[in-house]
Amino acid sequence: MGVLEVRGLVKRFGSVTAVNGVDLTVEAGEIVALLGPNGAGKTTTLHVVLGLVTPDVGQVRLFGRDLARHRTEALSRLNFASGYVSLPGALTVEENLLTFAYLYAVRRPRRRVAELMELMELQDLRRRRVRQLSSGQQTRVQLAKALLNEPELLVLDEPTASLDPDVGDRVREVLVRPDRVPAGRVRRRGRVGGGADGPVPGQRPRGGLPESGTWMSRDRKCRADPLRLPPMSPAARRRRVLGVVLRDFYVLRRSVPRAFEIVYWPLVELLIWGYLSVFLQGRDVPMTITALLGGVLLWQILFRSQSEVSLSFLEDVWSRNLLNVFSSPLSGGEYRLVLFGALKLALGTAVMATLAFLLYGFGLFSLGPALLPFVVLLLVMGWALGIATVAVVIRFGQSAEVIAWALAFAFQPFAAVFYPVDVLPPVMRAVAQLVPASFVFEGMRDVLAGHGIDWSDLGLAAALDTVYLGALALFARMLTTARSNGSLSRFGE
Repeated sequence: MGVLEVRGLVKRFGSVTAVNGVDLTVEAGEIVALLGPNGAGKTTTLHVVLGLVTPDVGQVRLFGRDLARHRTEALSRLNFASGYVSLPGALTVEENLLTFAYLYAVRRPRRRVAELMELMELQDLRRRRVRQLSSGQQTRVQLAKALLNEPELLVLDEPTASLDPDVGDRVREVLVRPDRVPAGRVRRRGRVGGGADGPVPGQRPRGGLPESGTWMSRDRKCRADPLRLPPMSPAARRRRVLGVVLRDFYVLRRSVPRAFEIVYWPLVELLIWGYLSVFLQGRDVPMTITALLGGVLLWQILFRSQSEVSLSFLEDVWSRNLLNVFSSPLSGGEYRLVLFGALKLALGTAVMATLAFLLYGFGLFSLGPALLPFVVLLLVMGWALGIATVAVVIRFGQSAEVIAWALAFAFQPFAAVFYPVDVLPPVMRAVAQLVPASFVFEGMRDVLAGHGIDWSDLGLAAALDTVYLGALALFARMLTTARSNGSLSRFGE
């Protein structure tokens, strides 16, 4: 049984046949090179092996298991590096490696990162941001990332293209050093990706690789415990989710504008609407301050919960890191972009609520027990809109990223944030009945007027939120479609 078995692989993009009838077997301890001209289908074949592209015909088996049915288990045992994929530039070398150590559920992430920084001669660069490195240094970081989980299959796509010849030779020696070779003979084969003609076997691998050798951690045999947690264990799942949270935390810590943004826009809205309400209150307009400020504060919960999910995903898109994430063992359910966003939202809301009390004497807690269901209903709607945004961007590419800012505001006129639903024309009023937030803001005004909570309206809002959570199914569907039509792999271009 081979480490990798590909049988009858065919992949078409519209009328173009990118891969036609590829059969490939890679045994343990073997080096296989895919060779061929541009457009021959080499990268597409590798992306199929990594689960980034779904084949039209054929099967991929990794370590004896079907990749389509055992994705997390298979991808936890391999890793990937490429010259056209980047790591988040705002993060330091150490922060990037720690993030991926968590995504691969490495048992002792800090120790493993320290080992690889020494191996790839990155110790002096550990606190440097990746975007401050030369292309050759970034490549070494990518290769360190690719070795984090001690992969049993290492997939490399032109990994030394940006390196000087001397550095490239040293990196190849690290990857296939003889003292890392397990007992037994190591074989080498070459392949040519043939595009519509299929692969042509028998070609000698090129690129200056040594005649024998394969990568193996220098102290693997000395370890009493596995380097990785069991991929489907609760501990491994928690570690992968924590890796997503850790990445978001590092991005915030390294970006002053992002940290400033937590309070800047909410503060601007609070000042504008707050002093407008003071002006109107002075002209005997009833309930102005409480209604407007309550609307501003609760609207921020909805808007920020949606935007934090969207921007967390877009951070991977902008940094060209998305292929690294989706070729890791991280599942769609573990890609929980809401967790760190919820912490940022809580911080921003607390700042706004404090300022509203100090400047205008309005306490958010004046809503009483109704505050909790109001917040929960708005959070769920915001997260659902954020997940829908991610799904649309995955399906249609970066050209659709504008909806990350626009989607919540498209709902605002129907949400009745600052006015009752009754003032809307009939058609808009009918649409408002399909927006969970409209029941929340109507309920807020009722509570502030002393009428109590209308639990039937909140029940309707909860039912609508359940429907909106169909965005999870939309995300899964769009991800499947993006893997099928190849648009997911184009995020690395």
